[in-house]
Amino acid sequence: MCDATAAISAGKAVAGYAAEQEKVNAENEARSENIQSAQRDNIVRNNAAQIDYQLDVKAQNQEEFDAVIAKRAAMSSSATYAASSGVTGKSVTNTLQAIAQAGNRNKTRLDDKEEVIERNYEARTRAIKSDLEQSYASNRFQDGPSPIGMVLGIAGAGLEANERAIARGGNGFLG
Repeated sequence: MCDATAAISAGKAVAGYAAEQEKVNAENEARSENIQSAQRDNIVRNNAAQIDYQLDVKAQNQEEFDAVIAKRAAMSSSATYAASSGVTGKSVTNTLQAIAQAGNRNKTRLDDKEEVIERNYEARTRAIKSDLEQSYASNRFQDGPSPIGMVLGIAGAGLEANERAIARGGNGFLG
């Protein structure tokens, strides 16, 4: 014989499980969309960082080239002027050394600038990666409800129905 209260209790357990699973599925879908959005943003930001880096390096290489050409031009001009003027000796050597030292200072400055470009790029890409990792951390997927809870709810409803049958003077249906 079917106990209506047991059937209702078992139905509530199944319905509660289904509703909880549906809620978890919806939340996990939203988390998945957030993660996918963060991944797309990560790709766009990394591409922009790479392009900026390439442009900075290109500009840096041009500056280095310009500095080398300027140093060579200054040395050639000084040597040519000194030779055409008949100037020789220590003053010409000192002038050429001063030009070489200025060129070396420019080279050092440009090398330092290159290191700054490199460090800025690395810091920017680390920040982008960190943002993506934060998105993963804040959008952890939830596990669905345990089917054991549903089974225990159904079993409890059956046990209560059995106890009610015994209380009415019957043998119960479990024994």
